[in-house]
Amino acid sequence: MKLSPRFVCATNERCTRTNHIPAPYMRRSFTLDTLPSRAALSVSGLGFYELYVNGKEITKGKLCPYIVNSNHVLPYDEYDVLPYLTEGKNTLAFLLGNGMQNAIGGYVWDFQNAPFSSSPKLAFALELGEGDGMTVIEADEAVKTHPSPILFDDLRMGEIYDARLAIDGWTL
Repeated sequence: MKLSPRFVCATNERCTRTNHIPAPYMRRSFTLDTLPSRAALSVSGLGFYELYVNGKEITKGKLCPYIVNSNHVLPYDEYDVLPYLTEGKNTLAFLLGNGMQNAIGGYVWDFQNAPFSSSPKLAFALELGEGDGMTVIEADEAVKTHPSPILFDDLRMGEIYDARLAIDGWTL
């Protein structure tokens, strides 16, 4: 399993109590002429994430990944995405929240000054096939981003959501 070190972010601007930055949508589309024998995805969200493959949410649980100090540990989750792929166009889509990467409500513990603190970031590697015929798709400049309807999010203070800003079909 490839663990990608290539992180992408929608902006370097950080959400604060007074300067709200929407949680980003992120997505990467690709085309398959035929279905591979294997499709393994590794994901590291520096901030909480939700994962969708061709519109179906398959995130392993709420508040993924685990709460860690990302200066010392980078958690990666692994997914078998083969059952969700189709011949033709496919899309990996993510919704990325602040999580511990930008813990806005943690002033008691000075989380805003933690060396790992930043805007949310995402790394992923999708391995298609096996052996010499394997293709790897990683987070790169082809990842499209857009502000989500989550205008503010914090693991302690909740979120502000504006349903009027939702984009139909973003995960497809």
